[in-house]
Amino acid sequence: SEVLFDPIDPKSGQNQTIIVKALDVNGSLVKSVSVTLNTDNKSETHSLSLSQGTAQDGVWQGSWKTSDSYDYKYTATFRAENAAGIAQTSTITIR
Repeated sequence: SEVLFDPIDPKSGQNQTIIVKALDVNGSLVKSVSVTLNTDNKSETHSLSLSQGTAQDGVWQGSWKTSDSYDYKYTATFRAENAAGIAQTSTITIR
């Protein structure tokens, strides 16, 4: 339901953190959350970890060092899967 990029526009080699608020409205438990970053020259998937709340309604977070430029292509596709195996994806296009 919410996404925070810190920073939203990192330089190659800079640390980036992404925080996602995930809620399973069906009452199941969120089993995993990941983000796939598509940048100028590559695509990388990062797993996020539950950092606050519960697996049903929690905050998931991940940090990494960026390894590509974000000058021309920059999208983030988020994927959350619950314990029942139902997955939901959402893509944010930044440029």
